Amino acid sequence: MEWWEQILAYAVVGFGGVFLGAWLQRRALREERTSREETELISAIRNLLSEVNFNLELIEKPLKGWSLAPFTTDMWNAHKGKILYLPSELQQNLLEAYLWIGKANAVVQTDLAHGSRGGGYFNTLYQEMIDKTKDPAKKAKDGLERWLNPRRSKWELKAERTSKSPRSKQKRRNREVRRAKPPIL
Repeated sequence: MEWWEQILAYAVVGFGGVFLGAWLQRRALREERTSREETELISAIRNLLSEVNFNLELIEKPLKGWSLAPFTTDMWNAHKGKILYLPSELQQNLLEAYLWIGKANAVVQTDLAHGSRGGGYFNTLYQEMIDKTKDPAKKAKDGLERWLNPRRSKWELKAERTSKSPRSKQKRRNREVRRAKPPIL
């Protein structure tokens, strides 16, 4: 093999290695970005679910001393753009629930602005808003739980498996027995 053929072979191998390394790095970054986006989406949906649960509790058990209690919408305001990744029926339920929640909050603000002089009118209007909010909010809660269930994190699944296994129960019992024994003198 001539000297120029050796240089050409080394150049081809060198450039090939550089291109292969760049491709592998780009692929790893893409996988990392996809994983991060999935984690952020799951976190946003969990936050929405907790807010929907809180609002449903507020509907079921109103705050004491408040005839008209405002609903929370912080998570909705922060994450409403991420519902595009959810099924369309769930999107509709969330949109409808938060539409009525927004209207109920407007009634609360109007009542506060009028110094609660509206009497029964605002209470009746608020109750109508609550009644229209309840059904889509319950459907949204069920849909969010169904969507999140197969996407639980690997740590949650591992903790669930280990807490149910008979071996882990035996390990826990052994630890408790060791802790309970008095020290030997």
